[in-house]
Amino acid sequence: MQTTLILLDTGNLHYCIKRRYKGHRIDFKKIHDVWCKELVGEVDIVAYGAIPNKGAYTFRDALKHYGFVVKFKELKGGIKYYNPIVDIVLDAINHVDKVSTIIIGSSNQEFLPLINWLKARSIRVGIWASNIGYEIQKAANFYREINREVLLGTVKTRESV
Repeated sequence: MQTTLILLDTGNLHYCIKRRYKGHRIDFKKIHDVWCKELVGEVDIVAYGAIPNKGAYTFRDALKHYGFVVKFKELKGGIKYYNPIVDIVLDAINHVDKVSTIIIGSSNQEFLPLINWLKARSIRVGIWASNIGYEIQKAANFYREINREVLLGTVKTRESV
């Protein structure tokens, strides 16, 4: 039986979408539903992110409601940033004997060693992100750029009010 593990760096995805599609954000419910229909076998989706303020709890709880496993860190005590790369790498390594495919939701080049390590163990590796660099495209078995079909409409900003 095929098993797919999807590991999403929500911070990287948000940043890349914000740069490419100004004023839009990802419809995580839609992508969850699409993946569960398109992918064969069991699908586990893990979202990593940070909780810098009370608003992030709403986002985290929505992801849980949609069926994601959420691994968010609260930013306390002056910590201003969370980079989930180590957590994503450890989860990928810990699941290598249980999955046939891992999809990484990030365009971060720092995942290149992980991609190569997984492929050396016969794990298919995909990338789902925006602005995916050539090196990652070349290293992965497959990749898919995020398109407007999985985005929510325009988000109001202070400038647009």
